Amino acid sequence: MKRKAQAALEFLMTYGWAFLVILVMIGALAYFGVLNPTKLLPERCTVTAGFQCEEFVIGVDGPTLVLQNGLGSAINVKILNFTATSSLEDADNMTIDRGTVDVVVSADDTFTIVFTGMGLGDLEGEKTRVSFEIEYVPVGKNLAKKISGEAFGLVG
Repeated sequence: MKRKAQAALEFLMTYGWAFLVILVMIGALAYFGVLNPTKLLPERCTVTAGFQCEEFVIGVDGPTLVLQNGLGSAINVKILNFTATSSLEDADNMTIDRGTVDVVVSADDTFTIVFTGMGLGDLEGEKTRVSFEIEYVPVGKNLAKKISGEAFGLVG
């Protein structure tokens, strides 16, 4: 019986040390940022149906978005809200509410949204997610509607 127990213990110890070495290597790769999933994700900009994100840039002062009105009718853009998050796991959000803008955008026309003063300079070189919400009223109507979207890209 002693021989079988010794063989089993040697087997477990050998593979245990190998498993421990693998865990240390994975930990080192994660520590140095090699396994950071945000570096691997592509830059993107998505918006609610009816609008299209033509271009976007996330600068150190704030994001700039070029959106196209694809609703087929003119709209009056009323309120813009932005939220920036430095990484997917980060819970510290920065929200900027710019209030009423009151801009009329005709059908199939593009409009540019430029936000300054967000202070994203400390995130320069990192990929950041910027969520936005736009409240608009179709021209000739009374009820406001909201669209939302997000841009994910490198701050620079």
